[in-house]
Amino acid sequence: NGAAKLVAEGRVEADLDDSSTTVRAYVVTNAGAREPVAMEPTATDSNGHYRLESTTELSAGSHVLIEATDGTSEAAVVLLVEADGEMTVEPINAETSLEAVVFESLVASTSCDACSHEAIRASVEAEAAATFAIGAQSAATLSDVSASLEARIDAEATVLTNDSASAFNAY
Repeated sequence: NGAAKLVAEGRVEADLDDSSTTVRAYVVTNAGAREPVAMEPTATDSNGHYRLESTTELSAGSHVLIEATDGTSEAAVVLLVEADGEMTVEPINAETSLEAVVFESLVASTSCDACSHEAIRASVEAEAAATFAIGAQSAATLSDVSASLEARIDAEATVLTNDSASAFNAY
């Protein structure tokens, strides 16, 4: 019917040139790869606001990466698709960009089968985002953050597994 199935509105707060910033959406696959959502890139207005619309049907519960670029720098945010496909997106900034990078990295890793963006968001601290914002990010920094989060997720999974086994044995 041609009606928009993905509608996402938000604002870019990252240090990008509003006069040349465009925004587009990608589905993040279970392997951590990006698949473009069928749509034209959308320009931000002078205040960094954007509205994305696509007739591509996205599954509720899938992760979409919204990326803004001014041709020189990029910033991003990951969101979980809701049942109706209409979403208000949190502002794109340094912290959401770090969360997006770590999320993609962990989803692509073989040791993180059950990674959720929500768990990663809860673990990314403002201190790490500040490091990213001042341009101190490097492959080593991102690797350290990813390794730390992966270790924390593995530890939490072990505790959950042990608690479940204990509860089962007690039963």
